Amino acid sequence: MEGNAPQFAHVLLFACPVCSRPLATACNSTKRNLEEADGHYFRTYCHCGWSGDVLGMKAIKHWVHAWTENAPVGKDVPGSCEGEAVTTR
Repeated sequence: MEGNAPQFAHVLLFACPVCSRPLATACNSTKRNLEEADGHYFRTYCHCGWSGDVLGMKAIKHWVHAWTENAPVGKDVPGSCEGEAVTTR
């Protein structure tokens, strides 16, 4: 975790590949730029029963919001988008 650095919540919206319902996920980071989450895979679940990994750059919409809470952030922290980006899978 990086001390008292400002934090940002990255919220990503995807479409379910089976039923097209909206699927949302989020991660936190000390970086505001969108590319921080674009190279990461996110595990998502849908009400239709589908679950799988989706790549951040495939999001329909991506928001970044200043996060005032002091959440754990780091390369090996679940829910953080600060780890190594994965561009192929």
